Amino acid sequence: MITQCDMKDLKHKGNIFSWSGQRITTHTGRRIRETIQSCLDKAMANSSWSALFPASETLFLKPIASDHQPVILTIEVKTSIPRGQFRFENRLLQDSRVAEVIKEGWNMPSGANLVDNNITNNKD
Repeated sequence: MITQCDMKDLKHKGNIFSWSGQRITTHTGRRIRETIQSCLDKAMANSSWSALFPASETLFLKPIASDHQPVILTIEVKTSIPRGQFRFENRLLQDSRVAEVIKEGWNMPSGANLVDNNITNNKD
């Protein structure tokens, strides 16, 4: 059924065994307490939903007052893009137009393109 509905587990953090319990068994005449863990709680999505919310994930917390772990689902539209380190070229300070281009760039929604275009188009 899960395959037919195109469902897949969402990315997760934490211990995916969302339930734990104990049972007592007898082994060679001795009573042994065993811990049982199971992945009962899941967050799933189909490919259409995953395409709309590609950065979504689940976080399994430690159990507090129950034998089940709380699960937090974070729904995110955009994936974060790591940005590189900013580097400033000191030689730009020698060009008298740089300050003006930077001011214009900060006031425009697509300032990076404005700065690139002005510097490229105003080469001596």
